[in-house]
Amino acid sequence: MFKQIPNALTLLNLSCGVLAIMTDHLMIGLGLIAASLFFDVFDGLAARALNATSPIGKDLDSLSDLVSFGVAPAILFSKVSSEPTNIVYAGICFYVLCGAIRLARFNNMESSADFIGLAIPGAASFLCGFILIFLESPYEMSPVHQFLVYVLGGGLMISPLRMFSLKALAYSDYRRWLLLILVLVILFSLLIKPYWAVSVGVAFYLLLSIVYHILSSNVKNRV
Repeated sequence: MFKQIPNALTLLNLSCGVLAIMTDHLMIGLGLIAASLFFDVFDGLAARALNATSPIGKDLDSLSDLVSFGVAPAILFSKVSSEPTNIVYAGICFYVLCGAIRLARFNNMESSADFIGLAIPGAASFLCGFILIFLESPYEMSPVHQFLVYVLGGGLMISPLRMFSLKALAYSDYRRWLLLILVLVILFSLLIKPYWAVSVGVAFYLLLSIVYHILSSNVKNRV
């Protein structure tokens, strides 16, 4: 019975993603995607704590992530326009397809403290950050700008850029310091400009990951 707790959490992740697609209220949708992220983090922790990892659980997690962090934020972001156009629909397709490629690639990689390309929850945060900025801004985002955001978010997922993950906490090298800088920047943003905090956090994560990519490449070249 307890072995099914991780799968139950994964299904809650998926349920929140489906509900986020269905809602027309942006703040409710953002809250549901945040809830999906919460369940996504804890299903993995529960699986390791209960020694309940399985191929089915891994596949179920990826399918849920594609809905909750691929389809849901893409659909929600399209709703910042009163009437999405074909270029917005093309952007949605590109972003979701990149998310599927990212998840398939991740499932066939060895476990590591690094990501190759932006993880799909990070890409979802990228889109959600723009939604939060839109909610505070008096201006409507044009379809072309929306398309560019989709392309950038999708492109980052399938990029070869090496990025550090939260597993960096287990390592006593500069990855810890990069993570600490990121946390401090996000906390400062929350105090100064809360609606911009997600976008600022993602931007700094990408910047720090570029630094990490360069540093890790230099280390490998010296070996």
